[in-house]
Amino acid sequence: MKYIFFLVSIFVSLSGFCQSAGSGILSSIEAKANQIDKNDTKVAELNRQHLETYSLEADKLARLKKELKDLMTEKDLVLDDYRKGYFCSGCDKPRSQFGPGETFPHAGQKIVPAPPEKIAAKEKEFDDKISRKQQEVKNFEFSENEYTKKRTDIDKQLNNLKAQSDKLREEIVALSKEYKAVVVNDAKSFQKSYINELMQIVAEKHFIEDRINIISVKMNDLNKEENEAVNATKDKVTKQAEEEKITVSNKLEANKGKGQQIKTNYESQLDELNTKKQDLLQKIFELKKQLQSSSSMTADQKKTTESLLANTEDRLDEINNSINATTKEYAEKKNEIQNEYNELINKQFELNSSLFKRQQDAAELVKKAFSLRRKILQDAKVARTVSLEQTGNLLLSKKASVRKKFMEYASVVDNERVRLLNACSKAGASCYGADTHGTIVGNWNTAEGCVGQMDALHNTSSPVFGCEEESSVYRQLYSSYLNGLSDSDLESLQRQSGKTRYDLILRKITN
Repeated sequence: MKYIFFLVSIFVSLSGFCQSAGSGILSSIEAKANQIDKNDTKVAELNRQHLETYSLEADKLARLKKELKDLMTEKDLVLDDYRKGYFCSGCDKPRSQFGPGETFPHAGQKIVPAPPEKIAAKEKEFDDKISRKQQEVKNFEFSENEYTKKRTDIDKQLNNLKAQSDKLREEIVALSKEYKAVVVNDAKSFQKSYINELMQIVAEKHFIEDRINIISVKMNDLNKEENEAVNATKDKVTKQAEEEKITVSNKLEANKGKGQQIKTNYESQLDELNTKKQDLLQKIFELKKQLQSSSSMTADQKKTTESLLANTEDRLDEINNSINATTKEYAEKKNEIQNEYNELINKQFELNSSLFKRQQDAAELVKKAFSLRRKILQDAKVARTVSLEQTGNLLLSKKASVRKKFMEYASVVDNERVRLLNACSKAGASCYGADTHGTIVGNWNTAEGCVGQMDALHNTSSPVFGCEEESSVYRQLYSSYLNGLSDSDLESLQRQSGKTRYDLILRKITN
């Protein structure tokens, strides 16, 4: 009943998960990512305006140069009229300045040449206008104008937006670290509650096993031979299982190293390709800019520039294809390594949870040879065995129950992982919390594996690597059961050789 009460309490506290302890931090990350997205929209518009100023600037310069050219043409026409004498006496107006429909000369008027002083005055008038227009063109072309001012203003805005977005990205990176720390710690608190509960069941299960083994010890000479054979078989199975665990553990370490290596190679290749891409984009921009001012180019120069632009754009397409191919190849390799990792984790869990059954199966083959000789004491052992089986079934049932509940919490974290990745992708920022789901599930699997190891390594007093905290809880709970044994039972535990596990138990109690 006490197990049911404890687990009901856990289930009540964990039911109805809709968010993790880091959901508030995640919302803040999403808000910052949305702000960066808005900044990017503004940047795109400002870049469009920035490019537009070059076109407007070129249009105005062309217009000013045309005005200068028209003014020079007008000067030549007017002065030609003045010098050739096509001038109407009394009207003070050259023929070139007569409007549509006007008769030249007017009725009753004669054509006379303009006086030299009038020609000189008119020429000076045009020269002054042309000089002013030339200065205007020069000032516009080589000095600051309204378009250069606008570009300077746009650049300031772009720099401000970039600085703001960079700061937001730094904040997102920091928050992603905080998010992971908060969620991992929160998950550990849940994990500790029901791992301790499972350890309580494991300790009781082991104590029941000990009670069965005490009966076996009391059989003394009757089953001494049987015990030696059983212990030798169990030791062989345990050694075999440990060797298999080491093999799986080594493969897991190799798997991690392989994953890091392909990630490093991928990031290096991607950096190199992106650098080439940016260089090509800059070159395309410069070539297009040159073509926008193609009026100053010869036909051959323009054709050469256009050909160079086409070649550069083809190279850019090749780079983009390489980036896509590299990313696809990385994703495939990463998925392959992850599948290998999952298989190894499953194998590791299977090894941790199946040792006791393997030991029992091997021992049963030996015990069949002694079944007729141990009939008297076997009846007492049967009752303990039934209790052991019930406790073992309870352990399996509770393992499944708490794992299901924890995975509900992990599912919430996994959904948040997707949101976090989307936010960081939108912001173009690194995500340190993207592996939070994998971390808490990995922690759980490790802790759950420790339950299996404690179950399989019954009575060991040696520390278990990676399970120090769980080992301490187990030993404390298990020792509390052993401290309740009678002197007679303790004496039975001492009868075996100092090499047996019962002496290890006794040393644990007395220490």
